Amino acid sequence: MKSTKILAGIFLSIISAVSVAKESYPFIIPNPPGSTSDAIARSMANIYSRKTGNTLVVQNAPGGNHIPAAVKLLNLNSPGIIMTTTVMMVFNPVNQKNLPYNPNDFDHVGGISFNPVVWLTRTGSQYSNMADVVNVLPNSKRPLVAFATNVELVNLVLLANKNNWPENLVQSVRYKGTPEVVQAIMTGEIDVGVVSNAPIVSSQLGAGRIKLLGTTVPSGLTIGNVSVPSVQSLIAVEQYTGGTFLALNKQFSPSAATKLKNDLYEILQDPEFVQELQKLHQIPFDNKGTNKTVIEFFEQYRNTVSKLNLNLQ
Repeated sequence: MKSTKILAGIFLSIISAVSVAKESYPFIIPNPPGSTSDAIARSMANIYSRKTGNTLVVQNAPGGNHIPAAVKLLNLNSPGIIMTTTVMMVFNPVNQKNLPYNPNDFDHVGGISFNPVVWLTRTGSQYSNMADVVNVLPNSKRPLVAFATNVELVNLVLLANKNNWPENLVQSVRYKGTPEVVQAIMTGEIDVGVVSNAPIVSSQLGAGRIKLLGTTVPSGLTIGNVSVPSVQSLIAVEQYTGGTFLALNKQFSPSAATKLKNDLYEILQDPEFVQELQKLHQIPFDNKGTNKTVIEFFEQYRNTVSKLNLNLQ
């Protein structure tokens, strides 16, 4: 009888341990430590751990147009999650030959945030608004526009096509990143730039060195105390914004995938996380509790980029 009780106790202990077993998933990020997306991921992981007791283990896989991160997730033999991007799900499928993945290989969860794109010039330039960019820039002595990413180039080309600018009438110059573009604007090297919003934009705007002409955000944008109208509302030109998103690999059971998605949706709506996104100059994505919105966004964006027929290497 005593041995039976001991065995029963051991059995119950095992059952109890199994019932409280915690889940741990790799969370692959396509950018390096210290980047905005890395900060977003670590904030998500902290909130997820606090809310669920489970763990998201952030693993950085930067470089290579975000291809290594996608391949790393798909090569896992166990459940995993990835932060996807516009580069990974829009530009690579359109422009890369022999891409080692397909957007349909992923179980898309939803969007995290958008990084707004703004059109800017230096204070005191001849460009007062987006109408001047359309009408004055092509006729200036040096029709140059600075940009850093493919998202920004797409917006420039959309504006040029809408206004029937002849090819090469306006020259675009690629820089390494937003800080380099802003610096070129302030030194007079370039007159107009289209860049992703970043801390340097708000700081130089506050210092009175640059002027914002418009944003890709359809509802407009407020940076500091400055309201920035949408380009679409000003000159009726379609514009796009890059962003970060979430997806799972297909190693999850249906019930585990559903539970994790629900947990992630809850985090995306958490006030603490939304505040963190705002600190990082991001705009929360409106998922409405479904992955349909983000899938439609990818498809529409890929369709637009395909029609532009750009070399986006």
